[in-house]
Amino acid sequence: MNYKFLFFISIIFLLSCNSKHSELDSGLYAEIKSMFVDPNYRGKRIGDALLVHMLGTMADNSVPVVRLETGTLLKSALNLYRKHGFQYCDAFAHYTENNYSVFMEKKLII
Repeated sequence: MNYKFLFFISIIFLLSCNSKHSELDSGLYAEIKSMFVDPNYRGKRIGDALLVHMLGTMADNSVPVVRLETGTLLKSALNLYRKHGFQYCDAFAHYTENNYSVFMEKKLII
């Protein structure tokens, strides 16, 4: 099978299955659960394209806030999220503060 074809199928899976609405905490928000780009394809702005598409889709569907949890050592991920306007926030939902996680959010609708 063509590896690129399988790669893009997994992207569609991430977009359709790993963003969820939740009413926990302070109201409605979406959570980006995971985002991964194969190391062979990094540096091609695929993460930028995925994130822009997800944020646009969420904004189009009146999601007011997007939140995420990521690892403190994932510098590329942290840079990507900051570049797209995410700011640090407190732990949310079922998460707890710890030395290995960073919590971020971006307001889409003000």
